[in-house]
Amino acid sequence: MVVGVLQLVLRDRDEPGSSIGLGLGVIAAGVVLGAVYGAVISVHRDSAGAVLFKAGWIAVPVWVLLIAIRTVFEKAGHHFDAPTSFGYLAISFGVMLLARTAGIAVRARPLAPGASATRTA
Repeated sequence: MVVGVLQLVLRDRDEPGSSIGLGLGVIAAGVVLGAVYGAVISVHRDSAGAVLFKAGWIAVPVWVLLIAIRTVFEKAGHHFDAPTSFGYLAISFGVMLLARTAGIAVRARPLAPGASATRTA
């Protein structure tokens, strides 16, 4: 995320508003996908109380979907002559990971050591 923010801050500010809108859209997609990812991941605590999680088969489609969404935003940017930068993609990956981690933390909090969270779909 830091690389993405620095790239956006250090760039010239002659981007059209549509470029910024597209970038914010891909960042929002990262938040949504991270929330979905955190909701479907398997979360439990071991006997010592440490939080363990396993993504399983859902991890790859979520990452692929984010790349596909980024590609759609990039193509839309070229169509509207509004370039989007790598910074937005870096930030969207970062917010996806933060949203996922927040979801895991929320789901792990009520678990007693040795209990398992139920999957939600």
